[in-house]
Amino acid sequence: MGQGEPLIILHGLFGSSANWRSIAANLANPNNTVHGRWQVILPDLRNHGASPHSPSHHYADMVNDTLGLMDQLKLEQAHILGHSLGGKTAMLLASRASDRVQSLTVVDIAPRAYAPLHHELFSAMNNLPLHSLRSRAEASAWMSQRLPNPEVRDFLLTNLTRDGSGQLHWRINLPTLEMAYDDLNAMPFLDRLYAGPALFIRGGHSDYVRDADLGLIRKSFPHACVLSLPLAHHWPHIETPDAFLKALRNFLHNRHEQLPCEV
Repeated sequence: MGQGEPLIILHGLFGSSANWRSIAANLANPNNTVHGRWQVILPDLRNHGASPHSPSHHYADMVNDTLGLMDQLKLEQAHILGHSLGGKTAMLLASRASDRVQSLTVVDIAPRAYAPLHHELFSAMNNLPLHSLRSRAEASAWMSQRLPNPEVRDFLLTNLTRDGSGQLHWRINLPTLEMAYDDLNAMPFLDRLYAGPALFIRGGHSDYVRDADLGLIRKSFPHACVLSLPLAHHWPHIETPDAFLKALRNFLHNRHEQLPCEV
């Protein structure tokens, strides 16, 4: 979307480019000239959305996919933004190919390993009786017995689609993602520190980026600015889009010189 400096946005686990279309449309709006104009590129990660399925799903795979996309689009450099799973991918990309990264934005994830928090989600999706369901509403009602949070159900069910015969099926490559889950919870080794401009946005009500993580961020990203959005949880771009856009625009335009940083 749009024209200007390229910004590639990498979504999170179980997500897709659709999660970022509203943010992308705002950044690409030609009427927003105060903080620059952006060409926003929204890929689906492998095994997600409309991208191909693959038996391999590691961070190095997704880094290589992103660099391959940049090569295909003839982009020597781009601003890189990643949320959660996409944020870890973005960190590894900045570490391994810093010359290709104009700036780095990481949304609500830290450079560390995480406890497995999604087994219940995998179980609910794997056990969903797809052949006996006629609609997404029926699927939501069935999953409510295992996943009472309607926002979580709605997010997962964006991955439910129909094949040519009208049969419901998961668009994501569920078996491969589950097999790779332990690897995705780990933090890939960062070859080198990234000395370019970096912004870490965390949700004030999220525990994904704790105060204890700030030192880890500074170690690998010495010029990082960490900004908390007090009303947000793990999806600040969806929960508090205006505050998120203000922080992101200020960073992309000013490279964090005017942001109040916590580290």
